[in-house]
Parts: sequence; C-alpha cells; structure tokens
Amino acid sequence: MKNALTIAKKDFRGYFASPVAYVVIGMFLFITGWMFSSILENFLKGVADYERFQGGMGKGPNLNEHFLRPLYGNMNVVLLLLVPFVTMRLFA
Repeated sequence: MKNALTIAKKDFRGYFASPVAYVVIGMFLFITGWMFSSILENFLKGVADYERFQGGMGKGPNLNEHFLRPLYGNMNVVLLLLVPFVTMRLFA
C-alpha cells in the first residue's frame, strides 16, 4: 500500500507541475458550467410555462427529475471523455 501511495503522489505532482491538469480541469468546469446554465434556463422556462397554463394547480416540474438528473447524466458523459484523456499520459 505504501508503494501505491508513493506512485500516486508522484503522478499527481507530475500532473499539477505541468499545465495538463489545469487544462483538463478548466475544460470540465467550462463544459459543466455551460450545461448547468442551459439546463437551468430550460427548467425555469418549464416552470414558468407550467404556472402560466396550469395556474399553479397540481404538481409542478420536479427539480430532481428535470434539473439534477440531466445535469449529472451529462457530467458523467463529460467525465467519460476526459478521464481517458488524462490517463493516456500514464500509458505513453
């Protein structure tokens, strides 16, 4: 276990000493922020449409189902694409 931690520390030091980690983190934050704002805008538009047409009666759009679930689902796809980008350096 001690050897694995030593190797992990060396790899993390190598990532954060070069601009690779900062570029990957920046890309992830930019893409996730763009998705957050667009999904939030669509959710708020849906809430406004629901209140306008339904008059506030009944159950409205659910925050978990209409905002958080799509956001986390999209974040998973972005991470699926970025993690191999970062780990390719280990195999090269």
